[in-house]
Amino acid sequence: MSAAIIEVADLDVYYGTSQILFGVGLSVRQGETMALLGRNGAGKSTTMKAIMGLAPPRRAGSACAAR
Repeated sequence: MSAAIIEVADLDVYYGTSQILFGVGLSVRQGETMALLGRNGAGKSTTMKAIMGLAPPRRAGSACAAR
């Protein structure tokens, strides 16, 4: 099995004082296809922004590593 190219663990994101993401975790390995599904306002775009570094994680244990 190949190594993860995207790894997210315990991701919390806040906008101001409002917590938007609560402990999100995911792993994507090379060659996998992944989809984020959910209703409007579920946090799909915020999750992708955090992975790209555009929405910084708040919790100290949060980590996003992409190769």
